[in-house]
Amino acid sequence: MTQTAILPELEENDTLKSRFAIGRAYELHLPRGPRSKGQVYHRGALLKEVNLGEKAQRQLLAIELMQQGVNQSQLAKALRLSRQTLHNYRESYNKFGVEGLLHGYKPSESKSRETQRRMHVGQRRPGTKARELEQMRKRQREALPNTGELDLDPPRYELEAVPIEEALIQADEDWPESAPSSLLAEKELPFANNYKGCASRYAGLFILLFPLLSQWHWLDKIFARFARQWRIFMIFLLMSGLNIRSIEQLKHIRQDEAGRVLGLGSLPSLPTVWGWFREAAEKQSAQCLMSDLFDDQIDRGLVGARLWFTDGHLLPYTGHERIHASYNTQRRMPMAGQTNLVTCDEQGRIVRFEIQEGKGALRETIVGLGDYGKTRTGRAPIQVFDREGHGVEFFSRLVEHHIPFATWEKYADKKRLDAIQEEAFTQRFEFNGKDYRILEETKPTVHQWVDENGEEHQHRFELRRIVIWNLSSNRRTSGLCWDDERGIDLETCAQAILQRWGACENTFKHLNERHPSLPPRLRPRRERKTGDRPPPTQNDHCATQNYPDPVGTHLQTTEQDPANLQPRRHAQEQRQIPKPETKGPGT
Repeated sequence: MTQTAILPELEENDTLKSRFAIGRAYELHLPRGPRSKGQVYHRGALLKEVNLGEKAQRQLLAIELMQQGVNQSQLAKALRLSRQTLHNYRESYNKFGVEGLLHGYKPSESKSRETQRRMHVGQRRPGTKARELEQMRKRQREALPNTGELDLDPPRYELEAVPIEEALIQADEDWPESAPSSLLAEKELPFANNYKGCASRYAGLFILLFPLLSQWHWLDKIFARFARQWRIFMIFLLMSGLNIRSIEQLKHIRQDEAGRVLGLGSLPSLPTVWGWFREAAEKQSAQCLMSDLFDDQIDRGLVGARLWFTDGHLLPYTGHERIHASYNTQRRMPMAGQTNLVTCDEQGRIVRFEIQEGKGALRETIVGLGDYGKTRTGRAPIQVFDREGHGVEFFSRLVEHHIPFATWEKYADKKRLDAIQEEAFTQRFEFNGKDYRILEETKPTVHQWVDENGEEHQHRFELRRIVIWNLSSNRRTSGLCWDDERGIDLETCAQAILQRWGACENTFKHLNERHPSLPPRLRPRRERKTGDRPPPTQNDHCATQNYPDPVGTHLQTTEQDPANLQPRRHAQEQRQIPKPETKGPGT
């Protein structure tokens, strides 16, 4: 027994040392000693897990770390090996490769690989692997009952001896046997080919690839869902990193340079890319992927769970196929298309979204969101929606499901609201740069219906009516709220209703303005307010050209602004003035 084994190195608190810094920002974590499972860290990030109890894994790990330039003395100290042993490992690997390392070829005996193989023929497994696997599969098929059904998950077999050619792959004992990447051929795996010394103008994508592959195990998740369709997701990564908005724009990309960075070898033609896209779409896994994403961001606290704002957005369709009709609220007419029901939190972060046919089922979606919030957080968030969800039957359903909500009152009595005395508005607050005054009333509500047997039923409940007075525009309106006896203060309910519209409505309306990678020339133009510059005068009907636009956009005038219409009207008057008649040269 060596002295190191008798007196192991201890920490300051007399505990066995488990972490060893070996240089080049590498660190070994060996909680049970150097002859059991351990972890390799680089700059604090976990690289791999190895079982150092297996000599083959221990040798391969030593070679890998020495190739990275770690301190050989520190490595020998951590693995409890001598420096001469590590030196022998390195020399054997340099002379004979992995085969010589695992079989113990000694360069001092012979530097010929053929001679070494004859000397160590007893350590090599004879026979043909293909024939052995064929016989094993045949015996397994004969043992199974003949049910006439196709076995979609056949059993996997493992040879008793590890083949030399697969030593590097088999060295990692913790690699799962059912890894999705094992279902693909070696040439179909990403980065199957090595390109040394090849320059690429798309090397900046490695900034995105490194954390996705090492920390998030992104490709493993894609393999589990899509298998051979992983390539289209690498294309999506390229498009996201370079801000490419359509697959058709890939024709401007250098195919060889981009393909090497993405692990594809070379970027294929557009018809092939579209084929990959259709193959992935036929999997119909988008709904599962989105559900996993929505659940993950709620569980990790990436989105809020207090107020959820839900609204529908038209996705128009201009093709020739017959589809359901949606509704365009701006043009106030039905249009062919779909409705994207988007749910956001208070900060405008997307909680969930669902694309539905036609106008969409807003009410069913809100009820589902309330139940979903209870499942994920234990408490239903307050649902905020517009007048489309207004209805006594729908309010009764939300109350029965204990889902709090806030919305505008659809059929408010404007005359009654205007007749309320100013002294009744006891609370005042500022929101979005405007001053408001509010008061609270109680609205008794009764929902009556007749069931299938002809029996009448009633559901009585009370809603909180919030009267909102906008001091800036001197307009009054009202909203309805039910807080499920949570004791939400009046100002919070009013701000929830006011936040539902305007600049804070949701993320999709302002996504382009917030996206940092969007070029300024592609950002939507903002409307200029009247106070941004002096109004044009009657003598200068072309005043719009005398004041430069600081953001590079053109002035957008509206018909409701008489100051903007004055130059045009003045120009028309000038054209209507008759020119004086000329009677002669002396006139």
